[in-house]
Amino acid sequence: MVKIKYLCKSFSTPLTQENLKEEALYPVYGAAGLMGYMDNYSADKEYIGVVKDGAGVGRIDKYPEKSSLLGTMAYIFPNEGTDIDWLKYALMSLELGKNIGATTIPHIYFSQYGNKYVNTPNYNQQQKIANFLDSKCASIDAVIEKTKASIEEYKKLKQAIITQAVTKGIRPNRKMKDSGIEWIGKIPEKWGIPKIKYMAQIASGSTPDRNRPEYWNGTIRWIKTGELQNNVITDSEEYITELALKETSVSLFAEDTILIAMYGQGKTRGMTALLAAPCTTNQACAGLTITSKNITVSYLWKCVMGAYNGIREIAQGTGQPNLNAKLVSDFHIPLPPIEEQEEIVSFLEKKIPEINMLITKKEIILTEMEFYKKSLIYEYVTGKKEVSNCY
Repeated sequence: MVKIKYLCKSFSTPLTQENLKEEALYPVYGAAGLMGYMDNYSADKEYIGVVKDGAGVGRIDKYPEKSSLLGTMAYIFPNEGTDIDWLKYALMSLELGKNIGATTIPHIYFSQYGNKYVNTPNYNQQQKIANFLDSKCASIDAVIEKTKASIEEYKKLKQAIITQAVTKGIRPNRKMKDSGIEWIGKIPEKWGIPKIKYMAQIASGSTPDRNRPEYWNGTIRWIKTGELQNNVITDSEEYITELALKETSVSLFAEDTILIAMYGQGKTRGMTALLAAPCTTNQACAGLTITSKNITVSYLWKCVMGAYNGIREIAQGTGQPNLNAKLVSDFHIPLPPIEEQEEIVSFLEKKIPEINMLITKKEIILTEMEFYKKSLIYEYVTGKKEVSNCY
């Protein structure tokens, strides 16, 4: 058993995206992959990169010679007598990002994991293990990537079905008209296209003072944008007190309020959910409450779900990828008669769970394959299993 720090060396640089060019000779990588280029490089030979700060913390990969990493990543160079590919798997077996909390910006440092022990065979055996794992992991990764692609296709199909239903309806052979709205396109001739502000009122959430402990760890659910996933509210990590509700500007959103993520990372922005019970939110979320008798809350929710791509596009058009109350209030939606709204909702409430079930099955396969890969790496790196002579 040898400590990681005796098998390799590590360093990082303060390089940021502002230092990068769109075109230059040498690539620069970050947690999200290739980030840009530079006229020089930090590494003159192959190395391992570890995400040490922020999203993706603990992720490990091998990078080519004559390249660089952003400051959120650490370089790992193997010492003489240590195979780089075996070292990559040895680091993976430690699952560096596994126990990092999600409530703060996560960090991991070589000064900590460098003191972890790994079972260290001789150089030839390291190569043997690495070659075996390269072959096995490549097969597993192919299945993982295919499964991820399938999940994304099902999600796109679900989005297309929702958008089609709320913009065209489910009744066939009707006269259509041009809505004049890009995301809506043509709609049935008798439908309207009002702005959301004529159908619902929008209000923003807020965050109680973090320096007032009496405002926190109460019984009132407090939701952040990251907890709006796939139009469902995931488990809340934080709760506020009655005192915070009384003394601050936090709004208590009632049951049947439609939440919408006004800003957030990745696909979060524009994501919605319908409240089944009262809750509060941070300022990155807003709540839509019905004010018109001409629309049902279920249809408006499905409509906002269907408008996901259109809502994200109007945010991009502002030069900053965030939504605000005015943008959402002025957003046009298709409006059929109440009877037809109920038909559309009934259709979607049957169709969406069917697709969600297919997505869930694929996600289970994905989880199983990722777990199998981790287990495989751990077993062979730690010596619990040995590579056969054919490798």
